[in-house]
Amino acid sequence: MMQKYDIFKKSTDNVFVWIETVENITAGKKRLTSLASSRPGDYHLWDISRHEFVDRLYLEDQAEGDTRLLMDRAKILQAAKIELMRHSWDTFVDEPPSVGQGGNGVVIPGCPTCHKRINTNDQYLRHLSDDVLPVILRKAFEIAETAKS
Repeated sequence: MMQKYDIFKKSTDNVFVWIETVENITAGKKRLTSLASSRPGDYHLWDISRHEFVDRLYLEDQAEGDTRLLMDRAKILQAAKIELMRHSWDTFVDEPPSVGQGGNGVVIPGCPTCHKRINTNDQYLRHLSDDVLPVILRKAFEIAETAKS
């Protein structure tokens, strides 16, 4: 009987979603590489016979040289997307609460995540480049550093 492995994707809320089943660990590594390069995410192999996830370091050590690089790039891209999508040009309520909520505060146009006032498209782009991009790059460098060690 051939040993099978399940591929799972870990979502942002730490839930594992089943993707597919592969026949062996070699096929699993190739499929992880393919998935990570086409749809960035945190992918894991589940060893059906041992009922546990195969250690990612084991996969990286056994895989071709660029599998680790693709996984790292996918992880960096996913983290960047998550951080970027947190910021939007919308409205937020300035403290104290707004009149609609029983206070005397006002509704402000801007980024609800940062509580930063934004009135024009140029201000929104500057917010992304000056405030959000440094956070994304810092996270990318952290991921790259942990991948080296």
